[in-house]
Amino acid sequence: MLDGLLDPVLLLRTVRDQDGKVTDLRVEHANAPTVDLAGRDAAELRGRRLTELYPGMVASGTFDRLRTAAADGIPYRGEAERYVETVAGSTRSSAMTVHATPFQDGLLLTWRAHDERDRRIAQLAQTARLARVGTWEWHPGERRITCSDGVPQLFGAPTGTAGLDPRAALDAVAPADREAVRTAARALLDGRTPVIADFAVRAADGRRDLRALGEATRADDGRLLALSGVVQDVTPGGAPNRPSTTPATASPTSAAAPRTSSAPSAPSNRP
Repeated sequence: MLDGLLDPVLLLRTVRDQDGKVTDLRVEHANAPTVDLAGRDAAELRGRRLTELYPGMVASGTFDRLRTAAADGIPYRGEAERYVETVAGSTRSSAMTVHATPFQDGLLLTWRAHDERDRRIAQLAQTARLARVGTWEWHPGERRITCSDGVPQLFGAPTGTAGLDPRAALDAVAPADREAVRTAARALLDGRTPVIADFAVRAADGRRDLRALGEATRADDGRLLALSGVVQDVTPGGAPNRPSTTPATASPTSAAAPRTSSAPSAPSNRP
C-alpha cells in the first residue's frame, strides 16, 4: 500500500535501551518512491538507524522531536525548514516539511521537498534507479571518474563511494572481458566514438551484465577535453547471473554492437 503513495514514507521501529527508553529509530521499510536528501533509495536505507543516516537531523533537533513522538505516541507535524546533510564530503541541503505518525512501536515518517529543483532531481534519480542506468565523465588529468549515484556500486564499490577509480573498475570487469575493455578504451582516446559496450562485472553472488556508451569531446584543435557516457545494468531480471566464460569482443560503433568494452575504464590506459 505504501508503494502506491507519491511521497516517500519510512516505517521506523524504536530502538530502546535496557530501561525501555527510546534511543534511536531504525528503518524497517521504505516505500518505492523513497529517495532521501543524500540520493539514497529504499534498499540503501532499510535496517539503518536515523542517527547514522542523518547526523544533520540530530544536530538540528528534529531527531529528538521524532524520538519524543515515538516514545509518547503523538504525531509530529514539522514546519518547512532547511535540512542539511553531508554525503561523501559534499554538503546537500533542501527545504522540506517532515511529518510523523505513531504506528505500532514506531513511526510512519514522510517528507516533501519544497525546492522545485530538488524535487526534479529526486524524480530523475528515481527514474534512473528504476531503469538501472547512470552517467559517468572523465577529464584528462583526473585520477577518478565522476559518476552519478549508484554507478560505483555496479563495480563493487561500497555504498556512498564518490566516483570510480579506473583501475578498480577494470579489476571488477570479468577477466575474459578485460582486453576488450582496454581495446574500446583506446578507441575512445583515439577519437573513434561513440562506443557501445556490453561486458560483465563480478558480483559477490555471481556477475552483472552492464552496457556502456562512451563518447569523446574534443576541442577545435583536436585536444581531448573529456570522455563521458552512460552505463546500464542489463542483467536479466535485475539479479546477478552465474559466472560466464564467454569473452567480449571490441568493436567501436555508432549503433548497437556485440560485446565490446567499458568506456569508463579508458582513463586507466592514458592518464
